[in-house]
Amino acid sequence: LPCAARTSRGLTLRSWDRMVVPLPFARGVIAFGPPVAVARAAPEAALPAIAAALSAACDAADAAVLR
Repeated sequence: LPCAARTSRGLTLRSWDRMVVPLPFARGVIAFGPPVAVARAAPEAALPAIAAALSAACDAADAAVLR
């Protein structure tokens, strides 16, 4: 299940994962996409579909916060 989160204002920490801490009164959005089917026999074949679904979820979250 691809999902992405975005906030209108936040502090980006200088850690390895660049975690974002939302600031007070910031607007936040969590976007979910449809589930991605992964074949049990060949999970590597689903990697392009997973990447595309995650990118689409990120784009949807960005669009919802920035409008």
